[in-house]
Amino acid sequence: MRKFANFLMVITALALFVACNPEGNGNGDGEKELPVNSYSLSGTQTQLKSVAVDMSGENIYIVATPKANLTTAADILQSGEYLFVAVSPTLVGKEFDLKTELSLYTVMSTLAGAPLKEVTPESNSEVKAGTVKFTYESGVAVVKASITLTSGRELKFHISSEKEVVVNENTIARGSEEKPLRAAFYHEEDGFTYLYFTHSQVYYFEELVDMAPWYFYIAVPSSCVNGQQQTIGRESLARFTVVDALNSDKGVDIFGDELKGGSGNYTITRNGEGNYTVDIDITVNGVSYKVSFDGECVSVLDKPEIKTNYFNYKGTEYKISNAALANGSSVWFVYLDNSSNEPIVLCAPESFFTSGGIFGFSQSADFTVSYGDRTYSKANGDNGTLEVSFDSSNNEMSLHFFNNADIEFRFDGVAKLIK
Repeated sequence: MRKFANFLMVITALALFVACNPEGNGNGDGEKELPVNSYSLSGTQTQLKSVAVDMSGENIYIVATPKANLTTAADILQSGEYLFVAVSPTLVGKEFDLKTELSLYTVMSTLAGAPLKEVTPESNSEVKAGTVKFTYESGVAVVKASITLTSGRELKFHISSEKEVVVNENTIARGSEEKPLRAAFYHEEDGFTYLYFTHSQVYYFEELVDMAPWYFYIAVPSSCVNGQQQTIGRESLARFTVVDALNSDKGVDIFGDELKGGSGNYTITRNGEGNYTVDIDITVNGVSYKVSFDGECVSVLDKPEIKTNYFNYKGTEYKISNAALANGSSVWFVYLDNSSNEPIVLCAPESFFTSGGIFGFSQSADFTVSYGDRTYSKANGDNGTLEVSFDSSNNEMSLHFFNNADIEFRFDGVAKLIK
């Protein structure tokens, strides 16, 4: 009898559990999670039979369709009925609100009954509300979303696909402005380590200084590059600078012995020559500046390789083998032999070579470029620019000609003098 009573108690407890949690394996508020690779529209559930994940530039995206046997993202996007979600690297692993998120994302749907032409941070009027979470771990992308359309219908989906892609996990943030960290530079000298970070896609230090809208720069004693968290101060910081080329008022420049009210910390690990792991969290004037970086930095001493001794004619490139110079009294001629077996002939005033600089067709009627049966000049209505230098002591010559149309060439070397 006692055993039967105990059995009834267990049954009663299970009944109460199911009553409080009717779906059994839900999310705690009575709502059951959608099965993987399915969507629901106002409660009606449909399977997504083809799913793919890929990259568009630096942004990861996932696309899915109810149609079966489609193996690539391109095939799915051409299927006529699909869901598409793409996010900036800064949103990977985060749940974000479609109405308030400022980082880049795109949600599109051509599903019957749930059209979304393109929902982005700048254009989200197609939805009343919605959240999306896009994760990518161990080669597996998972997207979960709950969206209220302007029609009032509820669109939910749970998508997953596996593919090895490279997602940039490095970030740089200035206040609420968080961006992927796309370039880093380093220099080590006299017991100090100098690191530069930017969201701009630049490849050399000179480009950083000349082209980046804004970037961070930190200089620290190399003894502090030890993987230990350092609180900024006289002994741990030489300089922290924020350079904003568009708005100097957003610039920051503090020193270890002149923090100007700044506070914060950093952790820097040197993993090898040019390879660093960096976490920076510094606040100045109420604005936080953060860097999370792990990877290769480019030396500030690296210079871009300048391609030379080439000739490009209507999209076909040839190699220039040598140059011959006839230096007359007022007009000089340069003959450039190249692999097209047809010489290029440059005619220009003597003053172009002796003074050096950048010149255009409009500056002299004697400035022409001939190739084959075509002569490029001001008289023939052409545009043309020449950058030239010449050292008469050793006949070292540098020429770069371009005319934004058919022809471009560059030569650097010694010219043979001819009469």
